[in-house]
Amino acid sequence: MTSLLLLCLLPGVNQIPQLEPQNSLALKLNEKAAPRLSQAREKIAKGDWSNAIRLLQSVLEDENPLYEAKAKKIRNAHQEVSQLLSGMSKKGKDFYELKYGAIASMLLKKSNDRKSLALIVRRFRHTKAGKEAEKKLRAQLKSALQKPVKVTNALPKKGAIWGSKLYRREFSTTLLDKVLETCRKKAFPLMTSALPTLVTASDGKKKHPLVVYRYAGGISARTIPSGEVIWRSPHFDFGIQRMLRSPDTSRFLSRWVDRALEGVRPDTLFASSTMHTLSADADRVYSVNDFVHPPPYMREFIRQRAMRAWPVTLRYALNYNTLQAYHIGHGKLLWEIGSVPDFDEKRAMPTTHFLSAPLPLNGELFVLTQKGNDLSLCGIDAKNGKILRSMNLAKIAFPISKDPFRRMNAHHLAVQDGLLICPTHVGHVIAVDLLTWTPRWIYRYSSEKGKLPWWHSRPIIHGDRLLMTMPDDGKRIHCLNLKTGEPLWVKPRGDDLYLAGAQKDQALLVGRGQCRALDLKTGKERWTQKIGEPSGRGVFTQGRYYLPIAEGLKSKKPEVCELDLQTGKIRARVSLKKPLGNLAIHDDRLIGLGVSTIRVYEISKK
Repeated sequence: MTSLLLLCLLPGVNQIPQLEPQNSLALKLNEKAAPRLSQAREKIAKGDWSNAIRLLQSVLEDENPLYEAKAKKIRNAHQEVSQLLSGMSKKGKDFYELKYGAIASMLLKKSNDRKSLALIVRRFRHTKAGKEAEKKLRAQLKSALQKPVKVTNALPKKGAIWGSKLYRREFSTTLLDKVLETCRKKAFPLMTSALPTLVTASDGKKKHPLVVYRYAGGISARTIPSGEVIWRSPHFDFGIQRMLRSPDTSRFLSRWVDRALEGVRPDTLFASSTMHTLSADADRVYSVNDFVHPPPYMREFIRQRAMRAWPVTLRYALNYNTLQAYHIGHGKLLWEIGSVPDFDEKRAMPTTHFLSAPLPLNGELFVLTQKGNDLSLCGIDAKNGKILRSMNLAKIAFPISKDPFRRMNAHHLAVQDGLLICPTHVGHVIAVDLLTWTPRWIYRYSSEKGKLPWWHSRPIIHGDRLLMTMPDDGKRIHCLNLKTGEPLWVKPRGDDLYLAGAQKDQALLVGRGQCRALDLKTGKERWTQKIGEPSGRGVFTQGRYYLPIAEGLKSKKPEVCELDLQTGKIRARVSLKKPLGNLAIHDDRLIGLGVSTIRVYEISKK
């Protein structure tokens, strides 16, 4: 095994290149794969099945299938072995089954979990038992597809059914107002990274639709019809509201917030998608507990003298990171995992950081973690938080606790057909095959800072296409072949704020004053429509996109506009008293989660 060091520029929260250090990622590649594959091809050409199969099997036994081919291209040795075995004559295939079929069958009888099934598929996929193991694993990993929104209209009536403020009065009148005023003066788009999560709880007699969301104090769950609070999580010990009231920590936090307000990211208080984004399955809500506002400069962490001057509580908070699971019905904390830092330097141990809310998949939670410099993918038992399996993906130069940029930008995962997409935010995207628990492909890109960061960056899978907007690449949008990782097209970003999603054969991008659609096949722009400043993420329905607007072009008031995805024309607008934030739909209700409030509207009937 060898390591290939690839340096990527990491844009800091405040763009000061001469002071901010660069982050880098090192990949482990397989040195033995290429010569073994070459020898195996020679043996196959001569009909020497015994030696050919022995060489091919030795490649499959290695957990790391990635190797560097010509022109520094990274290839997957396991896929090449699969092609060679599939292309063998009947005599060669029969020889392979005779040699390894019994071993695979014996392992299959003993297998009782996904980890053991994945091992059989990786090593013996082309035996009868291997195919049976693959069939079982595919059935277990089959993702429940998101149900399409049935409503054809999502325009709200003018009066909200209910609404609630997210912060206490003393917080709202000091820091929050300061952030809002600074963003207005700088004409900075103010959107929260918190998304409303819709779940259904049952009391044994009746099902109750809930909206669950994260705010600075903790997590809250309310009924969608009435807004009644069903449960709230205990206030986070290191929440910014509490720490601002503490004399020991308030002066440091106030200084960091002031410096962020002076820089290019005055919205840092609401920008941590790692902490503000939740995930859920049928029984539990999952959240990462992290510190909401680390120092805006990475160099703050590297200056050890400065860190020693910080109070112990602050140093503890900056290294604290846990993954929590709450009961979906009553909000009880079911389990919490994550290592606790020790600030005695003689006994200090690296802390495991969870880099996003996990992706639930049939009882298993998948999440990227970083412990020290090791970036890993973990599979966690959803019931008890026990780590079932893990895989080291790469080495990162800086620990996540010393990299505020990557720490605040969630490493969201996406999955389809057993392929898990893992962004690193350091110039690489890694795809992991869940059937074999091995990397399938790696996509490398150059990291370049933009005028503004991408909002709500997460992989979007649409058919055989993978759309990516990376936080560390603020100048481009990437479209890849999902199965191979080959780039199909890369287009400049322009004035876009976020990638809304994809429907049919086009991708929708929302910008500061306009929306535009790109053809999924070519990346060419299909249409552009002026809309005004967006105040959050919208929602898709059948052929429509409903977008919250902070200030309409004509009305100069907050709006929700209905955008025709085929033509780009605005079909309707509804003016509101206050701007909505990120939207979600449940039956005839439109939920808007903003920076400081949550409001629910009844959807008007056309």
